[in-house]
Amino acid sequence: MARTMLLMVLAAMVCMVAATSVPFPPPCNSHCPKGAFGNYVCCDENPGDCPPTRLVCPHHRIQSLQPRYCDFDPECYGSEKCCNDACLPSKVCKPSIYR
Repeated sequence: MARTMLLMVLAAMVCMVAATSVPFPPPCNSHCPKGAFGNYVCCDENPGDCPPTRLVCPHHRIQSLQPRYCDFDPECYGSEKCCNDACLPSKVCKPSIYR
């Protein structure tokens, strides 16, 4: 009976550790300051280049296609770059282009 109780406690501890474990973020080679208090974020570059800046801004935006604002490439999907946009107040994620 003591052995069964010990196994149950051990199993409960394993489950708690597994449930509270936080996955490691992907490795980062470059860190850049962001915000106050000396915070740093990963600022590695995603592959590719930003698309050319558009010359004309659309008259309206489709509500379901809101841009994702960013400061650095890792805040975008791996196939995107964090790029300037002449029509928006901040950088946004855009599809990478390859030349």
